[in-house]
Amino acid sequence: MKNEKILLTGAEANLLRTRENMNEFSGCAQASKLFRELMFDKIKIFDAQATGRLTGIFKKINLESDQKRGYRDINLSIAKQYFIGQELNKYSHLENCIECEEMYYDPDIKYMLFKGLKFNAPMGSTHARLFVKEMGFPDFKYNAETRTYEQQTTSYAANYEGEYLDIREDYLMHKIKLLLNCSFVLPGRSQILIVGVEFFQNVGDKYYLFQTGNAAKVLNVY
Repeated sequence: MKNEKILLTGAEANLLRTRENMNEFSGCAQASKLFRELMFDKIKIFDAQATGRLTGIFKKINLESDQKRGYRDINLSIAKQYFIGQELNKYSHLENCIECEEMYYDPDIKYMLFKGLKFNAPMGSTHARLFVKEMGFPDFKYNAETRTYEQQTTSYAANYEGEYLDIREDYLMHKIKLLLNCSFVLPGRSQILIVGVEFFQNVGDKYYLFQTGNAAKVLNVY
């Protein structure tokens, strides 16, 4: 019986392939869940189908790995292109909510800069507030002992808010101070930079957040 190969029937091969697919899907779903958890204070930005889209993006990242099928890594650090430019709400895109001649992070002065800023606000809103979300997102690898996908390093999130801006005004320059250092990235962890806008109605001294019409997108991944 030396060197005897085990031949699988068609049904057995299909079952094995299904198990492999489900194993990797579980890992991608776990990564998607972490992404949403790190967006906890802005979770209402997402639309109802966002979970499925995020899982699909992580599956594309998973397919970039060269490990054995069913146990491939989910390495955002080597497949960043799949997240750059992603809108977090399919019905409300950032570029439709704001007009901006230039929008970029300047690491020298540690500010997110918005040049030539205008708002396309939902009816009833009076003010807008831009925000920047910094996310430290780990790669995931399969652990054969626990039979689960696990983070390779810690994750973190930080939120930076701008001031309330009157939507009737145009702004030559708007700045949001950031503390991040995009040149410092741990092995196995990427920094995701997300820019978003929320709309409010001002009544007296209070600002009431709109539940719809807000938007955010992934500006860059370092």
